[in-house]
Amino acid sequence: MMPCSVAFRNVDYEAQISGRWAFPVAVVVRRVKRNAPLSLEFGMNSIRKCLGFVLMVAILGSGCSITKIMLNKQIDGTQKAGIATKRESDPDIAKRALPYALKQYEGLMVLAPWNAKLRLMAAQGFVSYAYGFVVPELWGHEFDDTDEVYYTKRKAKDYLSRAHKYAREYLRRVDGKLAAALDEPNVLAEMLPKVKNRKKLEALYWVAYTWAQRIGFDTDDVEWIGGLQQVEMIMTRVEAAWPDYDAGGAILVLATSACKKGKGFAGEAALKEANERFQRAMKLNPGYLMVRYMYARWYCTAIGDAKCYFDNMKAVINGSTAEPDGKQLTNVLAQDWSRYWIKQGDEFFEPEDIPADIDEDE
Repeated sequence: MMPCSVAFRNVDYEAQISGRWAFPVAVVVRRVKRNAPLSLEFGMNSIRKCLGFVLMVAILGSGCSITKIMLNKQIDGTQKAGIATKRESDPDIAKRALPYALKQYEGLMVLAPWNAKLRLMAAQGFVSYAYGFVVPELWGHEFDDTDEVYYTKRKAKDYLSRAHKYAREYLRRVDGKLAAALDEPNVLAEMLPKVKNRKKLEALYWVAYTWAQRIGFDTDDVEWIGGLQQVEMIMTRVEAAWPDYDAGGAILVLATSACKKGKGFAGEAALKEANERFQRAMKLNPGYLMVRYMYARWYCTAIGDAKCYFDNMKAVINGSTAEPDGKQLTNVLAQDWSRYWIKQGDEFFEPEDIPADIDEDE
């Protein structure tokens, strides 16, 4: 396909042109090559024919470019429209709408395989859907031997794995060398301190975030658990270079990771650092209820502090879901999850530590 700009001086179009275009175009080509001015000696009709040919070449040559531009514009618009889902106050609407959006992303990948942004959108979409709507369906049923639980677990693994795959593909398009180093911890450790570009940091963050979610879902899966070292290395770099990205997501992943390991494995110093990270994240996002929910769910249980747990869960339940940065949906989910987990206190604490006003049958 010819490019939009026709470089007469560099291409021998005289040898390629035939038919009614041959004479007028040949004259123009010869004169352009000699730097000779075009004149009217071969008639206005010939000039019109030549200009018509040039226009035809431009249109035909830009055919793929026009399609590419239109698809890129559609993808940009789709990404911007995603804020509507983040601002949704009804989780059920979001839960029903998101699968259609995810298939749209994958469909657009077929039409626009060159577009890197689609991989980022798909990674974000699949991990958000799995974490926000699929995994919670398993709470309280993790050990049930039913077909429904089996298929839900399989779906969660598939969506989280797919999210990680797309995140890697996005990083590969942003920086192939970083992507190649993901499975070589020593090489990655040497490269990470030099990463300052925010696009690269963003790509690395979503690789690590999706990796962390997939590991957290099934910690017995040896194929995935080995990546925990890389997750912590990447998130430590993002925390240092861009701490407020994704509402302090790197800070939260590192804090949660330490808490999940527990005092016996992580140590008191690590849990103290986790507490400091949670406090930083809350200061960064004073209206973001999910941070306080995660603090109660992971930190307060890790240190065995029932008052910390119930006080923070109540604070989330009674908090406002209005959030100017488009976190309304996440805030509503945090409230719903807090309503569930506040009644599960007996999983973490002794009966005498559970406040009397907590109605487990409510």
